Amino acid sequence: MIRATTLKAIAATSVPCVFFICFALQAKANFSENSVQLKYLLKAGEEYVYSQRTSMKQSVGDMEMSASMEAGNDVILLIKEAKEHKYKVETMFSPLKISISGLEQAGFPDTAMTIDAPSSASEPIMVSEDGTIAEEKNKLKEKETGGMVGNMSATALRQAVKQTLKYVFGPLPDRPISTGEEWAHETSEDGTSRDVKITAKWKYTFAGIIDTLGKRCAVINAKTTSLNMEGTVSQTGMKMQVEGDGAASGRSIVEIANGMSLTGKVAMQIEMRMAVSGQDQMIVPVSMETVNIFTRKIK
Repeated sequence: MIRATTLKAIAATSVPCVFFICFALQAKANFSENSVQLKYLLKAGEEYVYSQRTSMKQSVGDMEMSASMEAGNDVILLIKEAKEHKYKVETMFSPLKISISGLEQAGFPDTAMTIDAPSSASEPIMVSEDGTIAEEKNKLKEKETGGMVGNMSATALRQAVKQTLKYVFGPLPDRPISTGEEWAHETSEDGTSRDVKITAKWKYTFAGIIDTLGKRCAVINAKTTSLNMEGTVSQTGMKMQVEGDGAASGRSIVEIANGMSLTGKVAMQIEMRMAVSGQDQMIVPVSMETVNIFTRKIK
């Protein structure tokens, strides 16, 4: 039987690792008769606010333990500068509201909590018109001591900013494309720590143009051709080797007039294997399903 401390370590590791595994494609479309050229086209001073909601279901091995999580907050993107087809973007988050249930066997009662957000924005990050994010010095305005920004560690917030921008500013093709054409991109992201990497190969498809909410929009579908997780984590003094694989798919509705997404949805399923060392040496399978929905708040 798996000890409660082991279950607690597994739960603490796996619950947050999927929150920031989400993406949104935003594109500016320039039309010719038979094709479109997708680009980001933003203006200095613009502000875009997205409501982000994530739901997750998780089960551990053959045990009758099925946990669920609901989480949500707002992400604010501030365009500080637009110059030579590159954009300087600041990111801010509203407080993160989380509710968790189903972890009684791991020693966690059903609970709801709010994690306060930092009061300041991240240092600006450069994004190009095709969605390329500069691997710049992603430092934060840390007025607090001890490497903390509000109630979050600077490292955790830095990771959140990086992952959020990489998925919000999805990769765009470097050529004009027609309905049904595809392009590919590979991603590599940190998981719950820098010792866990999540790599994926994505295939994007331009699905066509629709009119919705009085706006002309492009539809972009995406799915993974491979998705893998690998690394090590430590919880409550216990070191675990983590491996996993799965699949993800999604759709984004993009407003053509300004290039920003109106809404999007991403679903992911992953099968993890956590090798526990020490007294409880074993391999514990963990299944997770997540759905992430984002919606732009239109003023």
